[in-house]
Amino acid sequence: MKLLSLNAAYFINNNDKVIDFIKTQDADIVCLQEVSRHIDESVKYEYKLKSQLDNVISDNYQYKFYSPCVVSNNFQKVDEFYVDFGGFTEFGTYILSKNKIKYGEAVIQNGSVEYVADWSNWPNPDFARPIQTVKLDIDGQEIIVINLHGLWSKSKQGSLMTNEQSKGILRLIEKYNLPTIVCGDFNLFPNTESIRLLDAKLKNLCNEYKINTTRPSDNLHSSKDRNVVDYIFTSKEIKVNHFEVVDSNISDHLPLLLNLDIS
Repeated sequence: MKLLSLNAAYFINNNDKVIDFIKTQDADIVCLQEVSRHIDESVKYEYKLKSQLDNVISDNYQYKFYSPCVVSNNFQKVDEFYVDFGGFTEFGTYILSKNKIKYGEAVIQNGSVEYVADWSNWPNPDFARPIQTVKLDIDGQEIIVINLHGLWSKSKQGSLMTNEQSKGILRLIEKYNLPTIVCGDFNLFPNTESIRLLDAKLKNLCNEYKINTTRPSDNLHSSKDRNVVDYIFTSKEIKVNHFEVVDSNISDHLPLLLNLDIS
C-alpha cells in the first residue's frame, strides 16, 4: 500500500501541479492539508482545489472526508502578502482513499471553525486545527489514519497548546487501539516537546530515515540543520517498506510518501 501526505498550499496557484502529482503517484491513501473548497462560484480557479480534485480523480478515490478550518474571502499574512480569493472559500484537511472509510471524525480541541474578515491578528491562538481521523477497511483489516494541519507559529518551536494537540492525537490512538498512521504538516521542528511526545509512542519516519528537510530550498528556515515540519508516524503494527520525501516544486512543502504493509 502507498500513502501520500502533502500540504497543498492553498494560497499558491499550483492546483494543476498538485493534481498531476497525485495522479502520477496513484497512492491508495492521500492526506492533504490546506485544501481550498469554494463557497462562491466567483472564487478564482486557483482556490477551487477540492472541486478540481473531485472532478479529475474521483473515479480512483471513491471514499473522501473533508474537514474545514476557516472561511474567508481573502488571506493576509501581515507585512508579507495579501490574496483576494474572488469570493468566499474554506480551507481544510482532506483524506481521499481507495479503501472504504468506515468512520471519520474531526476533533477540534482548541477554538472553533472560524469566519475571518480581518487577518490583522493572525495567527489567532484560538484558530481551529481539527485532528482529522478515519477508520479504513483494508481487505478486512481496520486501520486508523490521522491527518493533521498543526497549530501555526513562525518559530516552529511549539507551545503548551501544541503539546495538548499531541496529547489529543495520542488519546485518539488509545481510543481506537488499531494499527495507526499519523501524518501531516505539524508546523513543529523535531526537537520540540510536542514532537517528542509522539516519538515516545510512535515511530517517527523522518527520524528513522534521517530526513533533513520537508520544505523547498527557498523556505525561510532552510539554513537550519533540520528544516522538518511535516511528518509521518506509524504504530508498531505498520510495516514500513519505504519512506521518502520527494524534492519538488509543487508546493511550499515537500510531499511525503510511505510504502507499507499491515502486520
